[in-house]
Amino acid sequence: MGSPKKWFVFKYEHIDYLDNIRPIEKDRNEEFLEELKQLFKNEGWEGDGEIGEIWLPPFLLSSANSVGHWVYHVKQQNNGTSFIASSLYLPFPELLNQNVSKYLKSKPDDTNEPVNVEGRNIIQYEVDDFKKDLHSYKDNIEKELRAINEISNQKIKEEIEEKILGYNQCMIIQLLQNFMDDCYLQLLIEVLENGNKSKLKLAKKNIKLDFNKHVYKDMDGDDWLTITNIISDVWDDFKRTGFTDKLSRLTKPLDYEMSKQDKELRHEIIKHVIIRNCIQHHNWQLDRDSLNFSLPNTDSIEVMSDENSTIKINMSKRIKLSKTELYEIIDKLNLFAETLSSRVGEKVKTRY
Repeated sequence: MGSPKKWFVFKYEHIDYLDNIRPIEKDRNEEFLEELKQLFKNEGWEGDGEIGEIWLPPFLLSSANSVGHWVYHVKQQNNGTSFIASSLYLPFPELLNQNVSKYLKSKPDDTNEPVNVEGRNIIQYEVDDFKKDLHSYKDNIEKELRAINEISNQKIKEEIEEKILGYNQCMIIQLLQNFMDDCYLQLLIEVLENGNKSKLKLAKKNIKLDFNKHVYKDMDGDDWLTITNIISDVWDDFKRTGFTDKLSRLTKPLDYEMSKQDKELRHEIIKHVIIRNCIQHHNWQLDRDSLNFSLPNTDSIEVMSDENSTIKINMSKRIKLSKTELYEIIDKLNLFAETLSSRVGEKVKTRY
């Protein structure tokens, strides 16, 4: 789970039935909890009350996946105000009725000057969190592999090592997907909400907009709410897009065509997306359709061994991962994040 520093926080009065709010587990990541507490305090929470979790089923949010969405809640004891933190925007009319003034952002003026030039570019928080999480995965891989060194049965040891490497590889690629989704959301906000001073050209897409949710009763059709929901629909479409198209939609508005400017980096990233798909859906076998769809005219991939030699994996053969290969893709994803941040910094004027 990413840092909650930039999450939405909603206030609501009052939630009196708290029995279905699950208390935060004591062994939950301490850094995450401290950031969550600080987020609430920034919005006026005085530090009392118990932080808990509320599960929202997937049919309530178009931007949630099939497992639904968790939000975090704390109720201030002295006045009964509930604070609700969510990584996703919560488009519920009664909740928004009490939060319109908070989220009704002022529009940029008509000048062409950059905003807060000395600040951070619009995806820098996402980049920092992504790189931090990549570093954590690298540390975890090292610790987990070290923990099985004492196993004397070589076959069992190799089976466990394969599971460790496969699990972490899949999680790293999921982390990449989430990072790209979050970065694209920032581009959407820049273009559709902040006035697009930098004149970014997003890819044209036929997207079905759900106009039933764009204007709520008793809200007088506030423009910001309409724009926010359009952003939500476009973002939802982006998240469902195949990886190669998603990569193109994210990078081309920044004049960063990886197929021409960073061909090798693009190939390595897509290769690992294919590997993840084959691990999860094809029992570790290099699947023909997965390979040809993402890397046309290719019948094999190459991975690094722990001896720094290259292993060629042909179609339908079992994929063999190594610690060296995973460290290589982590380094390449760090490079991708830094390059993307640099391109955004050059192309987009807005600063935070």
